[in-house]
Amino acid sequence: MIKLMAMLPTPETTPYNQKLTEARLRALQCTYGCEFDIFAHPHKVFFTPGWPIVSLEVSPGAQPLDTFVHPEQCYYIAGNTQFERLSEWIHVDYKIVLPVPHPDHPLYGDQALSITLHDRFVKCQKYMTNSRS
Repeated sequence: MIKLMAMLPTPETTPYNQKLTEARLRALQCTYGCEFDIFAHPHKVFFTPGWPIVSLEVSPGAQPLDTFVHPEQCYYIAGNTQFERLSEWIHVDYKIVLPVPHPDHPLYGDQALSITLHDRFVKCQKYMTNSRS
Protein backbone atom coordinates (compact mmCIF):
# COMPACT_ATOMS: atom_id res chain seq x y z
CA MET A 1 0.00 0.00 0.00
CA ILE A 2 1.14 3.51 -0.73
CA LYS A 3 -0.05 6.93 0.30
CA LEU A 4 0.54 10.24 -1.46
CA MET A 5 1.08 13.39 0.54
CA ALA A 6 0.93 16.59 -1.49
CA MET A 7 1.09 20.21 -0.47
CA LEU A 8 -1.34 22.83 -1.62
CA PRO A 9 0.15 24.83 -4.49
CA THR A 10 1.76 27.94 -3.00
CA PRO A 11 1.83 30.86 -3.73
CA GLU A 12 -0.77 29.98 -6.38
CA THR A 13 -3.30 28.79 -3.78
CA THR A 14 -6.76 29.67 -5.01
CA PRO A 15 -9.92 27.60 -4.61
CA TYR A 16 -9.59 26.61 -8.28
CA ASN A 17 -5.99 25.39 -7.84
CA GLN A 18 -6.94 23.48 -4.70
CA LYS A 19 -9.75 21.70 -6.55
CA LEU A 20 -7.47 20.98 -9.49
CA THR A 21 -4.80 19.47 -7.22
CA GLU A 22 -7.41 17.32 -5.50
CA ALA A 23 -8.85 16.17 -8.84
CA ARG A 24 -5.41 15.13 -10.10
CA LEU A 25 -4.69 13.23 -6.90
CA ARG A 26 -8.08 11.50 -7.14
CA ALA A 27 -7.16 10.40 -10.66
CA LEU A 28 -3.91 8.91 -9.30
CA GLN A 29 -5.91 7.23 -6.55
CA CYS A 30 -8.19 5.59 -9.12
CA THR A 31 -5.35 4.60 -11.45
CA TYR A 32 -2.89 3.23 -8.89
CA GLY A 33 -5.12 2.27 -5.96
CA CYS A 34 -3.41 4.54 -3.47
CA GLU A 35 -4.63 6.92 -0.80
CA PHE A 36 -3.80 10.62 -0.66
CA ASP A 37 -3.84 13.60 1.62
CA ILE A 38 -3.26 17.30 0.96
CA PHE A 39 -1.58 19.48 3.55
CA ALA A 40 -0.74 23.16 3.90
CA HIS A 41 2.42 23.08 6.03
CA PRO A 42 5.07 20.39 6.67
CA HIS A 43 4.47 20.55 10.43
CA LYS A 44 0.80 19.70 9.95
CA VAL A 45 1.25 16.30 8.36
CA PHE A 46 1.21 12.97 10.20
CA PHE A 47 2.67 9.64 9.10
CA THR A 48 2.07 6.04 10.15
CA PRO A 49 5.10 4.98 12.22
CA GLY A 50 7.34 2.47 10.48
CA TRP A 51 6.40 3.44 6.94
CA PRO A 52 9.28 4.80 4.83
CA ILE A 53 8.89 8.38 3.60
CA VAL A 54 10.05 9.14 0.06
CA SER A 55 10.45 12.82 -0.76
CA LEU A 56 10.35 14.03 -4.37
CA GLU A 57 12.73 16.98 -4.48
CA VAL A 58 15.75 18.57 -6.07
CA SER A 59 18.37 18.54 -3.35
CA PRO A 60 21.93 17.34 -2.72
CA GLY A 61 22.08 13.60 -2.28
CA ALA A 62 18.78 12.89 -3.98
CA GLN A 63 18.78 9.64 -5.95
CA PRO A 64 17.65 9.71 -9.59
CA LEU A 65 14.23 8.15 -10.08
CA ASP A 66 15.45 5.75 -12.76
CA THR A 67 17.74 3.94 -10.27
CA PHE A 68 15.38 4.08 -7.28
CA VAL A 69 14.00 0.83 -5.87
CA HIS A 70 10.52 1.55 -4.56
CA PRO A 71 9.60 0.26 -1.09
CA GLU A 72 6.63 -2.12 -0.96
CA GLN A 73 4.67 0.30 1.21
CA CYS A 74 5.56 3.93 1.75
CA TYR A 75 4.57 7.56 1.69
CA TYR A 76 5.47 9.63 -1.34
CA ILE A 77 5.57 13.33 -0.46
CA ALA A 78 5.81 16.32 -2.77
CA GLY A 79 6.27 19.93 -1.78
CA ASN A 80 5.42 23.19 -3.45
CA THR A 81 7.15 26.45 -4.40
CA GLN A 82 7.41 27.54 -0.78
CA PHE A 83 8.55 24.15 0.57
CA GLU A 84 10.55 22.63 -2.30
CA ARG A 85 12.79 20.51 -0.06
CA LEU A 86 10.55 18.79 2.44
CA SER A 87 13.54 16.88 3.82
CA GLU A 88 14.55 20.15 5.48
CA TRP A 89 11.27 20.11 7.43
CA ILE A 90 10.41 16.43 7.80
CA HIS A 91 12.57 13.36 8.46
CA VAL A 92 12.58 11.35 5.23
CA ASP A 93 14.05 7.95 4.46
CA TYR A 94 14.68 8.58 0.76
CA LYS A 95 15.04 11.62 -1.49
CA ILE A 96 14.50 11.10 -5.19
CA VAL A 97 14.83 13.56 -8.03
CA LEU A 98 13.06 13.52 -11.38
CA PRO A 99 14.95 14.88 -14.36
CA VAL A 100 13.29 17.90 -15.97
CA PRO A 101 14.11 19.70 -19.24
CA HIS A 102 14.47 23.09 -17.55
CA PRO A 103 15.75 23.07 -13.94
CA ASP A 104 14.42 26.60 -13.43
CA HIS A 105 10.89 25.29 -14.08
CA PRO A 106 10.29 22.30 -11.80
CA LEU A 107 7.23 20.09 -11.92
CA TYR A 108 4.15 20.63 -9.81
CA GLY A 109 3.89 18.13 -6.95
CA ASP A 110 1.01 16.19 -8.51
CA GLN A 111 2.97 15.90 -11.77
CA ALA A 112 6.01 14.54 -9.91
CA LEU A 113 3.81 12.08 -8.02
CA SER A 114 2.22 10.88 -11.28
CA ILE A 115 5.60 10.23 -12.90
CA THR A 116 6.87 8.48 -9.78
CA LEU A 117 3.83 6.19 -9.58
CA HIS A 118 4.17 5.30 -13.24
CA ASP A 119 7.85 4.46 -12.65
CA ARG A 120 6.83 2.27 -9.70
CA PHE A 121 4.19 0.51 -11.80
CA VAL A 122 6.58 -0.17 -14.69
CA LYS A 123 9.32 -1.47 -12.40
CA CYS A 124 6.88 -3.70 -10.50
CA GLN A 125 5.51 -5.10 -13.76
CA LYS A 126 9.05 -5.80 -14.97
CA TYR A 127 9.92 -7.53 -11.69
CA MET A 128 6.76 -9.66 -11.81
CA THR A 129 7.42 -10.63 -15.44
CA ASN A 130 11.05 -11.55 -14.71
CA SER A 131 10.13 -13.60 -11.63
CA ARG A 132 7.70 -15.74 -13.69
CA SER A 133 10.39 -16.67 -16.23
